[in-house]
Amino acid sequence: MRGETLWSISEDLITSENDIHQVMYDIKEINDTAVIIYNQALETAIKNKDLKIANNIISELGCLYYDLGERNKAKQMLGNLKSHPSNYSNALLYLGLIYKAENQIDSARYFLKQTLSYGDLDKQCSAYKHLSQIEESFNHSISKEYAAIHQLLLDSLEAMEQTIITENTHLAFSYKRIKKNNESLNKERIFFRNHLIITW
Repeated sequence: MRGETLWSISEDLITSENDIHQVMYDIKEINDTAVIIYNQALETAIKNKDLKIANNIISELGCLYYDLGERNKAKQMLGNLKSHPSNYSNALLYLGLIYKAENQIDSARYFLKQTLSYGDLDKQCSAYKHLSQIEESFNHSISKEYAAIHQLLLDSLEAMEQTIITENTHLAFSYKRIKKNNESLNKERIFFRNHLIITW
């Protein structure tokens, strides 16, 4: 039964490209099972010659291995990317972190700087943070510059998050107000309808 469930999820991974990242995100919460599912999905994608989805799975699997503390497996998977997957910035960032942990500074710099070109604000923010840490031992002024950019991006991300929270709170209050108004209108309709029936 467990095997059938895993197979069903891996089939979802390779047949629904639009939902692939959400499915992958969901199963990442169950680490060991996620590795099994990713590998099953990867085998199926390769068998179906769907290289685009296979590349996405390889990238996600490499990042998952890193999160599980298996850096060598992570580096091997991420090094096997044949083209740029849609989650390429994630792969670049993780490769930068792997090489940083291995003290291979030039490679770490290369991949973290590549993240700045491909990544969204969140990935760029993380890349600048790690670049700043690397440069502390080599070039203090550049380290400070990277740290300042990291803080600027971090402040921007926090402001964006706060704006979203505020907008969601406003929408929730608006929804409650509209719902309350609708309930009042319904009560009035019922009252008038009953009143008309009585008077008729």
